[in-house]
Amino acid sequence: MGRSAAICGDQILEIMLVWAVWQLTQSSTLTGLAVFIQRAPFWLFGFVGATFTDRLGALPILKRANGFAILVAALATLAMAAGSSEALTILCAAFAIGCARAFESPALTAIVPALQPVWSTKNLNNLLDNAKRLGRLVAPFPAMLLGKTATFLVLDIAAASFAIMVTAATVLSRSIRPATNPLPTGIGEQLRAIRTICASRVLAAVLVCSAVYALFHGAAYFVILPRILLEGGNGEAGAYASVIGAFAFGGIAANLIIAWLPASRSNLMVGFGMFVAGLAFLLVGQTGTLALQMAIGLAGGASFAFQDVFIITLIQKHAAATHLARAHALWRLGSELGLGAGVLLGGIAADNFDAAWLLLVVGASIGLVSLVLVLRTSPEAEDRHPA
Repeated sequence: MGRSAAICGDQILEIMLVWAVWQLTQSSTLTGLAVFIQRAPFWLFGFVGATFTDRLGALPILKRANGFAILVAALATLAMAAGSSEALTILCAAFAIGCARAFESPALTAIVPALQPVWSTKNLNNLLDNAKRLGRLVAPFPAMLLGKTATFLVLDIAAASFAIMVTAATVLSRSIRPATNPLPTGIGEQLRAIRTICASRVLAAVLVCSAVYALFHGAAYFVILPRILLEGGNGEAGAYASVIGAFAFGGIAANLIIAWLPASRSNLMVGFGMFVAGLAFLLVGQTGTLALQMAIGLAGGASFAFQDVFIITLIQKHAAATHLARAHALWRLGSELGLGAGVLLGGIAADNFDAAWLLLVVGASIGLVSLVLVLRTSPEAEDRHPA
């Protein structure tokens, strides 16, 4: 419940940011720049957050990160109510909340072993991912109010959702004792941890392929696709929010299937997810019908769930316990750097080339990345680390 609520708030903020900047500028380049700024904290502070998680335990980080997000959303609400620029205020709030998420994300991965043996690693990842998809499914409904009511009222909904995550972490802390680990925090130790993580052939392939995939995903999902939908909807947020909701629903449906799949060939599941994502991006740009775009979004959302669940399962399987949060942070760091480059390059490209043609190129490129990942990670069990 807490995971769903926090993601719902994040997704509301993300839709608000894209809508507000597009309304103000009508520029994909500037919209991409805004998304880049929003995502920057993940590569600026992600490894720092992971180190604190490995030292202090996951639950204290979860509570503090979401408490900070509530404070930021409340301050942004007051600023907009006082008449400040909506686009600038939302951008600043998105960056600040992104800082909190840079600490929260590795904590969510690290908390999974504490919930075993009641649940398997893959099933716990499946449950958390489904919670994320549920939050993304709910978020477009309040986001559809954008342009029809005061924007800060929509932001209030996001703030309330962050409070639910704080409550959930507080309840969990009563049954799970925070695990502290007196790790050294010097640069030398961090570099040794990175070398140890990258020594795994599977982890190295996952890190590199995920970063390249994120480059194309960032361009398509955060810049090119919104341009097509917002232009087709005359600037209204309804069509954009509807397709984003379809992506979320597809992820929820996929998680019902994932729950019954074995974790033994996680690399194939990740490759399959990437391939379907590429196909979805390729096809969605070739139709102007909202119903078809939503149907393709269902398939695309399903592919995202396959990737997220099985990539995290691979990381948890191949990373040593003392490096788990930092292995996740390295994956997130590479992905966010790729995504950041993607939204910037995608914004420039979308302002100068046909958006449908760009999605065709992106889809084909993602298909090649999926093939490389499968070839580089099979067999996946060769370098498994002990817990």
